[in-house]
Amino acid sequence: MINVRDVDRAVDEFHRCAERGIAAAFVPIWPADRERYDHPMYDPVFAAANETEIPLLMHIGAYGPHITGLERVIPVNGKAPDMVAADRTVFDFYVRHSLACIIFSGVLDRYPKLQIGTVEHELAWIPHWLSQMDFVYRERPALRKGWTSTDGMLPSDYWRRNMFGTFMEDDFGVRMRDMIGIDNIAWGNDFPHSESTWPRSMDFIDRIFADVSAEDRRKLVCDNAARIYGFDQSRWEAPAVTTA
Repeated sequence: MINVRDVDRAVDEFHRCAERGIAAAFVPIWPADRERYDHPMYDPVFAAANETEIPLLMHIGAYGPHITGLERVIPVNGKAPDMVAADRTVFDFYVRHSLACIIFSGVLDRYPKLQIGTVEHELAWIPHWLSQMDFVYRERPALRKGWTSTDGMLPSDYWRRNMFGTFMEDDFGVRMRDMIGIDNIAWGNDFPHSESTWPRSMDFIDRIFADVSAEDRRKLVCDNAARIYGFDQSRWEAPAVTTA
């Protein structure tokens, strides 16, 4: 968990984590009220993540302080968050906005190795979001405040190069995997939370990926995560097969 509000400490923490072999780091889906990730103050944070090659993750449980619209889901005086159904169904707004800020402010031009993932926001919203960003870039140039992408890239190209999404239960998203990018998706079972599919994960995988090719299924449940988080698959061993 990286405290982006203290930029100097955040940079130090990235380097400390890199030395310890940390696979990824969480940052808030929204840094703080009246601030967005297109503010130059956050550039050192992105630079450190780019240098250490530690992927940044945005999760529904990680949001900055005093964010308008999120007050009701922030714990107060140690009490549990007062989350209601409406809150739970629209969290992707904040991550969509933050990722768009990062793209349209040229962060990914300055730090091309940066990897950013949206965690547990599911997937089906992504194709429309990509389409809208591309439309704004092409048809509303005044709104990008002079920013021009590198090498003619569209916002959706940055998504495919620098971003990814993880999901748990999104049948629609699985069907749209080619529009999202088959290499930009990874499935997770949310272990050890109570809503986790474990210990019935294989049954769940067989159901949700019933119409998915073996090659795509392996990418979604294994290979993409290994690549994103830097796992050495050559060290993995298949479990021994026993017969009665």
